[in-house]
Amino acid sequence: MLVEIQPDGAEWIPIAIGVCRNPRRGPVRDIAEQVLTAAKPLGGIPVVGLPRIGPGLRKLLRHLGVGYISADGQIYIRGPGILIDRELPGSEHKFHWDQQSNPFADKSSLQIGRASCRERV
Repeated sequence: MLVEIQPDGAEWIPIAIGVCRNPRRGPVRDIAEQVLTAAKPLGGIPVVGLPRIGPGLRKLLRHLGVGYISADGQIYIRGPGILIDRELPGSEHKFHWDQQSNPFADKSSLQIGRASCRERV
């Protein structure tokens, strides 16, 4: 999926998002390589979307230069003119589904939501 974000009136920045339903090292690494390949010619930001993400996968993706967005509220996107880095307390638990969280609750997440809904002309 390709979305664009415009941080504070700057140029639109493409974000290549690959969704990985299986939050394990092998499948996540494969998707990360795909989004890196897709984002590079566009000058975009590679991001992996996951249902949940633990500290090991967060560290791996950051090391690879790939951002992440997870359904449990974790988000890391870094690029020219943009840095979104949010880790929720208690998210390091292996099966962290007991606490409700809304990834669209703060301003940075609202920008991601708005960018994904922007109509192309």
